[in-house]
Amino acid sequence: MEELYQGFLSQVAEVLEGRLVFAADSNVDWRDAVRSAGLRTVYTHFLYQHKSLSRAIYVVER
Repeated sequence: MEELYQGFLSQVAEVLEGRLVFAADSNVDWRDAVRSAGLRTVYTHFLYQHKSLSRAIYVVER
């Protein structure tokens, strides 16, 4: 899964003009991957669903 997100972020960094919002499992912190792809994290929000399911919502920009 990490390889998939890292590939996604590096592709997005090449074409993004503005902001991107994406959701991911909150067990992994993607802020370092966002930064290494050349993007900047504007906002992160953690959304609790139930005891074994939480999501992290990221807003990033180039």
